[in-house]
Amino acid sequence: MTSLKNSLKKDIVPSTIIITKIVEIFQYVVIIIGLLTIGLAMLNGDYLTNVINNNGFITLGNFEIQIFSFGTDFSTNFSLVLQGLFMISIATTLAIIFRNINVILKSLTTNVESEGLRVFTNDTKHRLNVVGTLVICLSLISFIFEAIIQFSNFADEGVFIELPLTSIFLGLLVLCIAQVVEHGIRLQEDVDGLI
Repeated sequence: MTSLKNSLKKDIVPSTIIITKIVEIFQYVVIIIGLLTIGLAMLNGDYLTNVINNNGFITLGNFEIQIFSFGTDFSTNFSLVLQGLFMISIATTLAIIFRNINVILKSLTTNVESEGLRVFTNDTKHRLNVVGTLVICLSLISFIFEAIIQFSNFADEGVFIELPLTSIFLGLLVLCIAQVVEHGIRLQEDVDGLI
């Protein structure tokens, strides 16, 4: 038990806290890029259309940076605004997910230092419920935006939309883990009541 506490305190948790914070900050940068995309599309859509080519890449000199995961006709301001909204909604959801994971990991280190290894807390259960729900919402947001874009482009080869079942199952798994934590809270309260 002591080696698990030491491993959590020294190795695993601090590095994952840093990684989740970096990913969270990166999502805020993506939100800013999405806002700029919407702003430029509304102000001067022709400029942004020239900067971004049809494969979802921004060309900067000899470098190309992929921004969008699927090809879209950027000739209309509507699709640019739609892509910006997609970027903002996905990045906001991911930022909230990684923020909650970061807080869960920080509370693990706090609980290890103050109360021993205490994983089953109401805060952890609540944050796991939020993460699980947002992972499912993330899948549905992606599905809805992809459907809107596919139907707005009306490609000659037809429309193919895929429901991201893996993400939905992952969200359900996190919600199941939250239920296990809730059961652990009740068991911990029973044990504390006996002592």
